[in-house]
Amino acid sequence: MTTIKHLLLISTLPNVISTLHILFYILLLGKSHIDFTDSLIDSLVENGHTVDLIIARMNSHVTTNGSSKASRIYSYGFQEESPWSKTPHLLDPFQPRVRTWMEHEHYMGVATDLCEIGLGDPGLHAFLANQMYDIGIATEYDYCGLALMKYYSIPSTVSVSSLAVLDQQSINAGMPNSAAVTQAIFETEDLTTWFGKLKNLINWTHINWIVHPYCREVQFKSIRKFFGSNFELSSLVESIDVQFVNSNELIDLPRVGTPKMKYIGGINLKKSIKKLEKSIEEVIGDVKEGIVVFCFGTQVPSNLFPIEVRKSFAGAFRQFPEFTFVWKYELQDGDEQLFQNITNLKFLKWLPQTDLLNDHRTKAFISHVGLNSYLESSYAGIPILAIPLFADQPHNAHSGESIGTTYVLDKTDLTTENIIKGLKAVLHDPSYLQNAKRISKMLHERPNPPKSIFVEWVEYAARNPLLHRNLNLPSQKMTVIQYYCIDILAGCVVFVVFVVFVVWKMLKLVLERISRRANVKKLKKIQ
Repeated sequence: MTTIKHLLLISTLPNVISTLHILFYILLLGKSHIDFTDSLIDSLVENGHTVDLIIARMNSHVTTNGSSKASRIYSYGFQEESPWSKTPHLLDPFQPRVRTWMEHEHYMGVATDLCEIGLGDPGLHAFLANQMYDIGIATEYDYCGLALMKYYSIPSTVSVSSLAVLDQQSINAGMPNSAAVTQAIFETEDLTTWFGKLKNLINWTHINWIVHPYCREVQFKSIRKFFGSNFELSSLVESIDVQFVNSNELIDLPRVGTPKMKYIGGINLKKSIKKLEKSIEEVIGDVKEGIVVFCFGTQVPSNLFPIEVRKSFAGAFRQFPEFTFVWKYELQDGDEQLFQNITNLKFLKWLPQTDLLNDHRTKAFISHVGLNSYLESSYAGIPILAIPLFADQPHNAHSGESIGTTYVLDKTDLTTENIIKGLKAVLHDPSYLQNAKRISKMLHERPNPPKSIFVEWVEYAARNPLLHRNLNLPSQKMTVIQYYCIDILAGCVVFVVFVVFVVWKMLKLVLERISRRANVKKLKKIQ
């Protein structure tokens, strides 16, 4: 009997030993970010690990802690409304973006103030005290989470992003960012033109020489106020073992990467039900040729749709009576008259986006192309009429356009005519549906599901501290001058100038001697 007990105990040891204690830190910028985090945490917990979650609430409009299976959660934020919530693109998303050279200072200023609130919070340090974490996972939108993990001597760290590859991530990883082929994620330019490449070169010069150094300097200075002037931060990003991004190589713009970068786009996609709920079916009613889903996510409430935009959509929908348009929208004052007699337009305060996109009757998706919406539509094989508003949405729209699944409209030129043109493209041009179905098939058949990639690499990094030493690119430690061989080119230019100068001096000397001899001969002839 004793022998059997021993055998049973031994059989359980591998599970006990392999259980990881994980710290997860998120700088919360939007509702989709906490949804993404929930999926990551649940993936780890379902594989037998325990996770503690810290939420730095930069967007005070997102009040939820998520619905993950985290063992413990600690949240901190601003006492009053976060300054980030008053950012122009959130208050009026349909207005043209006003680009300035110093707009990054607002973002990093808010993030740094929030970081100082957290680092100075005794409750946060009590939450972390006496915990033996095997690995830390932090968002790479700033450096606060990574600094906390270093301060508490967590042996391995990985980073996550609920977006595609961020400029900051790529620079931290030493990835090549050639202006000829790689767009900055928030600065979409047309790289097929000379002028577009010039603007992209200016963008990357600005990011490399101004934005990135500023963000590091400001936040490192703030972190040292709490952890001491001798707190070593120079290797903070170099010590990241793996970088996870919520994107997929098949639907993102191709770029040169790093072995540390792992694509897990689609990890938080929900399983769709085979049949819509009865209450939703009752609102939709009879469908003729198909459904067009219209949803702009959680950060664009109905009251932010300008009256001119609503009128344009109303006029466009009237031209497609054979399709039923299902719009996530709450009617505003005066809308009853505006949408009067449009029998093919149905409104829902909340709609089951995943279920609708996977419904066999759905033919197109009108979207702001937030990354989760872009991923959902791509997996479902539905063409997109994209109206990107801010942040990474123009990048996602351009990615979809490049693979032939997406027709893009300018948010500042949403006329009835332009919307009709876009709808005709995604509904009547068969190439959009063919490309969407082809991409969907590739995504579903892609080897190594996102959840497996994430869990297995987290476990691998935890079992192998200092993994980054084997995966870091040599360029990670180089300055911009070193990476682009500007010092070598400068040396070559100096050398060439020196050689030309010496040759010119020698030629000048030779010519002067020849001239003197010629003058001497002339004088002799005269004499």
